[in-house]
Amino acid sequence: MRDNRKIDRLDFLILCIITLVYAVMSFINLGDTAAPTTQPEMENNQYITYVTLEGEKHIDKIVLFKGLGVCNVSVYNSTDNGATWNELAKDSFSSDEGEVYKWLTIDVDCVTNFICLTFGVDDDLEVFEAGVISEDGEVLNVTTSNDCKLFDEQQYVPANPTYMNETYFDEIYYVRTAAEHLKGDYPFECSHPPLGKLIIALSVTVFGMNPLGWRIMGNLFGIMMIALMYLFGKRLFKNTFFATAATLFLAFDFMHFTQTRIATIDSFSIFFIMLMYYLMYIYYDSSVEQLSHKDAMKVLALCGIAFGLGISTKWLCVYAGIGLAVLFTLALIKRTKQGDDPLKTCLWCVLFFIVIPFCIYFMSYIPYFISMPNQSIFKTFWDNQMYMLNYHSGLTATHPFESPWYEWPLLIKPMWYYGNAAVAPLGYCSTIVALGNPIVWWLGSLCMILLALKPKKCSGEWFVVIGFLSQYLPWVIISRATFIYHYFASVPFIILALVYILKMLSDKFKWGKGVTIALLCIAFVLFCMFYPVISGNITSRDYVMNVLKWFESWILCY
Repeated sequence: MRDNRKIDRLDFLILCIITLVYAVMSFINLGDTAAPTTQPEMENNQYITYVTLEGEKHIDKIVLFKGLGVCNVSVYNSTDNGATWNELAKDSFSSDEGEVYKWLTIDVDCVTNFICLTFGVDDDLEVFEAGVISEDGEVLNVTTSNDCKLFDEQQYVPANPTYMNETYFDEIYYVRTAAEHLKGDYPFECSHPPLGKLIIALSVTVFGMNPLGWRIMGNLFGIMMIALMYLFGKRLFKNTFFATAATLFLAFDFMHFTQTRIATIDSFSIFFIMLMYYLMYIYYDSSVEQLSHKDAMKVLALCGIAFGLGISTKWLCVYAGIGLAVLFTLALIKRTKQGDDPLKTCLWCVLFFIVIPFCIYFMSYIPYFISMPNQSIFKTFWDNQMYMLNYHSGLTATHPFESPWYEWPLLIKPMWYYGNAAVAPLGYCSTIVALGNPIVWWLGSLCMILLALKPKKCSGEWFVVIGFLSQYLPWVIISRATFIYHYFASVPFIILALVYILKMLSDKFKWGKGVTIALLCIAFVLFCMFYPVISGNITSRDYVMNVLKWFESWILCY
């Protein structure tokens, strides 16, 4: 008998087409492929450079591309070829204030043809490039008094910086930490385990310290989620059409698109959650005849590795472990009745789900150990665990975009990540907002309720419900500030619930598939409609405010 759970040629073709199309879409305007990399040598904690313009110019501002460190900058001008200097402006920039791998602005507003920049610096300062911007928004040509590396990569200087050429939102923490790991420094951001930042560091090592370099790995994980959803859907529904539907619903989801294109650690943690649940479902869905004890142990070992990678990225994945434990117990009971050895399985699973994950988790801290050579590795490890626990349990800060768990499925308050008025013409805007596709989130959450309340549930339905509850219920008791993107881990499960209900309709009524196709079309149309505000593309502000702003609580642009 043909096993409908397995991927055949048609499945492989569909999977490749959807993944490829999504990949192309996701890479459009992901970020610049290059950024300034050279920097001047600072001596005696200061640096001075003299700049000559091509004639007298009206200067609006000076921009600096700063990496790590703290710098104090003063700008002087001269109208008599340097005989006298007048201080125009001074400013201080620090990585601790989020001013890292960003184009920073010093307003000067003067008419001159000679400028002097002085830097008071610390030992770790990184300033890669500077630019002089005219009142017309033009990057002015300059000559310097020496071979100044502050003005040697002028092709990268933007008159008005955007998300394409600098960090935005929480990238300021994760990109900074990735850079610190590469330098062997103790990281600034240590409220989450290290693996996600190490993946970003690997990405930067391969592709360079530029926006594409620090975002590409998260985007690749987002692309892999699309392929993994197809595998999951085919295994769960045993049907090519509904596996395709589940995959397209994920591809059309706004949160998935936005959240995997920003250099944070969510792409990695959600991928590992999907992977560990997919592997557990293989075990959960197979009889002893279909999956021998030996093969079952291989699957569980891989599941444990995915769990270890997940918790090494974000503690969010510990919640997933609770669901895995419940599902494993249910599967073990079933397989024991079929003659499998429960004691041997449990002993192996101590290794797979406790020992191996802990080893992966502990080894992810190697960069911390390297940065603290004079301290015991166990103390370094333990101190960070206590710091994370105290940080998350004691966080009392409020945020204008925070929202409680019960608002997420309803899309009450999206998270505004980026907005820039300077790069858009009058009446237009560039903005990036994290929210879900309404048709996916509203119907998916409703279908999850229907699936949970369904009197007689098959094993696959129980699996989806338990997976969802393990990711969603813990947020009910968490008192710290929470945000809509915390629902991201639940999105794959509400999509599976949505498709489960649609498949039931299709099995019962001839028009069931038609409803599925109609909903996919609506999801696609909504994705196209909202694409400008989830991608940062410049669009009409009237369109955003009059067409896309469905509720007063939705802040979509400045």
